[in-house]
Amino acid sequence: MFHLESRPGMGGSYRSSSSSGYRSSSHSSYRSSHSSSSYKSSSSSSSYTSTGSSISSSPEPTAYFKSSNHKIKIHFKADGKAIVNERMDVISDTAKVGIIRKKFPVLSNWKILQATVIPDTYRISDYNWELDVHWPEETNKAVTPVELSYELEKGVDSIGNIPIVYWEINKNSAQIEGSEFEISWDPEIHWKSFQLQQKYYDSFIYKSITKPIALIKSDNKVSVNFSSAHPDYSSLIITAFPESLPNVSLANENSDRDATKEFYRVKQTSYIGTNRIDRHEGTVDVLQSTSSEWDRPHLDFNAFDYSPGSTSMGRSTSLFSPTYQFVFGIEGDLETSFWHLFSGQLNSDRMVVDEKNRNFKTNNITFQKLGEHSQSPDGNREIIRFYPFNLGAFSSIKLNSLNMEIVLPKETNQEKTSVKVFLSKYDSLSHSPEGIIELPIGIIKNDNRYTINWTETFPDGYLPLIQIETETTPFYTNPFLVYFSALRFFFIAPGSGSNIGYLASFGLLLISPFIIIFLFLKKAKEKIHVFQSHIATIHKIKKNDPDFQEDDFFAKTKFIGEKIVESWSSGNMEPVRHFISAGVFQRFQIQLKLLKEIDANKNLMKDFKIDHQSIIGFDSSGDYQTVHLMLNCSAKDITVPISVSEPEIERKFKHANIGSYREIYSFSRKISAATQIGKDLIHNQCPSCGGDTNASHITTKCQYCGNIFNSGECDWVLSEITQEVEWNPNRFIDNESFVQKYPDCPTSVQLLEDRASALLWKWIYAKSLGDETILKREVANESLLKKSKQKEVFYIPVIGSAEMQNLNKENGSFRTDCNFRWSASRSSNAIPEHKRNTLKLILNTTRDAKLGFSESACKNCGAPYPEVDATHCIYCKEPIPETVNDWLLYDIS
Repeated sequence: MFHLESRPGMGGSYRSSSSSGYRSSSHSSYRSSHSSSSYKSSSSSSSYTSTGSSISSSPEPTAYFKSSNHKIKIHFKADGKAIVNERMDVISDTAKVGIIRKKFPVLSNWKILQATVIPDTYRISDYNWELDVHWPEETNKAVTPVELSYELEKGVDSIGNIPIVYWEINKNSAQIEGSEFEISWDPEIHWKSFQLQQKYYDSFIYKSITKPIALIKSDNKVSVNFSSAHPDYSSLIITAFPESLPNVSLANENSDRDATKEFYRVKQTSYIGTNRIDRHEGTVDVLQSTSSEWDRPHLDFNAFDYSPGSTSMGRSTSLFSPTYQFVFGIEGDLETSFWHLFSGQLNSDRMVVDEKNRNFKTNNITFQKLGEHSQSPDGNREIIRFYPFNLGAFSSIKLNSLNMEIVLPKETNQEKTSVKVFLSKYDSLSHSPEGIIELPIGIIKNDNRYTINWTETFPDGYLPLIQIETETTPFYTNPFLVYFSALRFFFIAPGSGSNIGYLASFGLLLISPFIIIFLFLKKAKEKIHVFQSHIATIHKIKKNDPDFQEDDFFAKTKFIGEKIVESWSSGNMEPVRHFISAGVFQRFQIQLKLLKEIDANKNLMKDFKIDHQSIIGFDSSGDYQTVHLMLNCSAKDITVPISVSEPEIERKFKHANIGSYREIYSFSRKISAATQIGKDLIHNQCPSCGGDTNASHITTKCQYCGNIFNSGECDWVLSEITQEVEWNPNRFIDNESFVQKYPDCPTSVQLLEDRASALLWKWIYAKSLGDETILKREVANESLLKKSKQKEVFYIPVIGSAEMQNLNKENGSFRTDCNFRWSASRSSNAIPEHKRNTLKLILNTTRDAKLGFSESACKNCGAPYPEVDATHCIYCKEPIPETVNDWLLYDIS
């Protein structure tokens, strides 16, 4: 088994499988397939069957269609309803059997009262989360005009008793030209605030951001000025607060906050510390009910939150700032267990009765938190973000009222201080606190004290987020205090009455020198192992090749590595075709084509440098030997649209940082090959006969002796690139076992897996374009060839690993199965899905042994066969066989 690398550099979504979610089986494997299970299959999607011999396809309407002349009109009515009209031309072959319009409201589902579609021959169906339009399968072979009109029962949501419009409308337009977006409302509606923003992904900070978009305003209506739109915007977001809805009590059916059966109320005082440690104290009163869940509810410390200073929302306050927030100094009616400081159980049995004769359990709470502070990018503003006491955003019990006092240090300049409350989308894991909507709350200011009174219930999954901005001058970070705060966070279990935490913390300080020595010795042992492996590899190579020289070999591998990155950045891998195996070439070349033709992007690298090379492994299987090199590399790496100008590319490179990474390059050749210094392709000489190769570089075949340059017959060829995180030196045992189990295997395991990898990449390319001619000469099964015509676009494909399973000989033919783990997305914005497929290969004739790591080419001139339905070589006019004399793809399951 071996892992396959998808591109030469680090960059973006086209780096190795390790950056796309793949890990070895001992880790988390791929991004789990359930991460996108909520999406419907697009019209260009097929689901893989884990059994059987073919791929089944069930076309459904898609939300990822592309349109032109897309015009959207939205009208908000005084009774809280909304009317939407959409007209568009659905671009051909982007929606096989129909389209999906995802719900626009963010905070709740929509309820469609009535919907119509033109032409009325199309079928329409509505759900709480989407609107589907179905048409016959052949309809979208041409541009498909569609007009939709639908009325929403609840166009205005609410947060408690505060009405709000919070909609997100995804972009489907292939181009901005011809787009229109208009919002109107009844004259009885007046807005406290109204904002329309565009959302797009910023590659510099690696996150989606929102910015205002220019509007054309008139009476009771606004429309978008698309000349100000970002070319890569993904959606438009409406955020508006109406002053009143005169004809409806509230859009939210549960407008009475006391109607909630289970709720809690919070009274809290937060003291902001100049040492960047904040103290929060107060009470949480939980309404008593019959629900056993709330006999002992848990207070969420939000300690899993990333510290704001470690995110793109602001820079870190200092070198010693924690990556995660630390909670410590817990007092009051909170009980925690050892190693569990992410929430605390409320243990109070004290009861209070309110004016409505309702029973509450009241809990006194105190704790300190480190990591709530960050700084603005210019370093002049202190930014503090935190949640009030809460029992979690997804609890059935709701935060019903909040009375909070924030006490800032007296040293802060109150004239240059702002306190705001945001509605925040909350996720208890892998979350960074960030507000999405500023709530219209009147905050009372008294010197350095700020009081917030909130009496509304929040929607599921949302919490109030407090954000304070002030001058950073009074604040400082004490690294020793940070260190001991971290020790308290990890080792003290407040409420347990145990001193184990203190003993553990002191014990850690005592054993720290021994840990450092252990790590040092472990690192030294690894270096010794690498050195011994290096010496052993040189010895094994020289046993059959006495003239092998390490410096010459490293110069050659460095040259090839640099040429690969240069070719990748130019968008054409042909200049290095004779240095790399067919499988590696197909991976690179097809990824470049998909990147250009599907994503309309290109990936560029600059200032690439190989800083160090070292031999870390060697294996031999069949007639071939392979040397594995660890390369320490650095480069600037960016991904940009193909239409971007050269000045813009230079600007992005100027702002890009040089990144360092390590990769394993595997070079293979025949054991019988011998080193001849200066007699290689780098010096424009055929490594077999020494003939001039300048005229041969358009092909992979020497014009004098017929040697195939990238076969590995006479010189080293790059057969694999693996990221360090995926490197598994024990995999070669599997190769040896395979050879011992199948001694009749006509080719080596490396060659079989390389060929299977090349066929999988060609299949991915053929399916993404719906063009069966790409596979025509590579397939031994006509039904599989026909299925490749069913277009299924794969975005950001990454192959993680390939593993040969078995080998059978039937009636003079060899058959083998190769299991692949790979991932791809259904759209450019979707999460990659984990896929497992088995490629069934068949060899009906004897494979030309001279092919090695190359693939079938013109027998006369050695030129590669064109990826079109051609019958003759485009260089020498030699007839092209209907199928190549190599392993053929028989099935994929």
